Amino acid sequence: MNFIHGYGSVSPAGFGTEPLLRACRENACIPDREIAFRPGSPMHTRRARVIEAKTLKKELPKHPRLRRASPITWYAMHAVTQALGAERMRSIANGDLNIGLVFSLFNGCVNYSKRFYQEVLDDPEYASPLIFPETVFNAPASHVAAVLGITGPTYSLIGDSCGWFSALAVGQNWIQDYGLDGCLIICAEEHDWLTAEGACLHEGSSITSEGAAAIYLSPERGPYELVSPTSPISYTVRSPRDRAAAEAASALKDQSLDLIVGSMTGIERYDRVESKLLAEFRGIDQIHPDITLGLTLGARGGLQTAVALESLQTTGQRCGVYNVGNNQQAASVIIERL
Repeated sequence: MNFIHGYGSVSPAGFGTEPLLRACRENACIPDREIAFRPGSPMHTRRARVIEAKTLKKELPKHPRLRRASPITWYAMHAVTQALGAERMRSIANGDLNIGLVFSLFNGCVNYSKRFYQEVLDDPEYASPLIFPETVFNAPASHVAAVLGITGPTYSLIGDSCGWFSALAVGQNWIQDYGLDGCLIICAEEHDWLTAEGACLHEGSSITSEGAAAIYLSPERGPYELVSPTSPISYTVRSPRDRAAAEAASALKDQSLDLIVGSMTGIERYDRVESKLLAEFRGIDQIHPDITLGLTLGARGGLQTAVALESLQTTGQRCGVYNVGNNQQAASVIIERL
């Protein structure tokens, strides 16, 4: 058995999980803004819901790694400080707590990637090699581990919007196999014009959203338990998406759930399969964060879990988190308040 001892999030709804849950409950209108293909360019703009990164950065620990990091690392670090708390962070830094770190991503460090390749296109002779290390998928996990002083296993897991659940499975296996004191599970998403443009190619009305979430897992009994978590169910052309979605949904049936936090987006062709399956759960409250926030992509699973945990603070005993991924897998997990 594994227990959740802390959690945190950051999103366009605000810093922390309380404003996130409130925005989802009230279906708040979160403002979006234009993102230009190139700064100052009046053409090729897209809309996205973003986090005020500069304001957020002021609240982060002072560390050389964070001065040069991409916003995705700042978002992740803010969620991590909430999930761990000051006392646990000191224990990790002092070597009294041996933990692992699994970081789930979808797009990765798109801001630095765009900046580096723009320099290459403008004048390859002067493209800065100092930027390139910040473009790789493993950069955020490396920065967070360095800031915290983690010496246990650290891993970056690339997947779709359901990758969070794979990260949960990896973290639980590590705790069991390596005898870790705990494991930090993180997901995060940052955006620029390219991300927003990609979403528009699939659905013209799509608005993307930044965010991050983190939880701290431990084998020691804590306030929340992961009950019968399911491993993500992959789907392919031969094993259709609707079959994987149905299998993940079936794990939530007859579980005395008070709430289901789902992954519907408000876009009919994305939601068709999930809408049909969740219609069977009559009488159970449902929240779908992406309907309020926009397409959170790689941060979706973590933000769903943060909403579930924050809701369990005040109401209900059991919550199901259900995610039908963009193009790879579907999964569900049950969380119980002890």
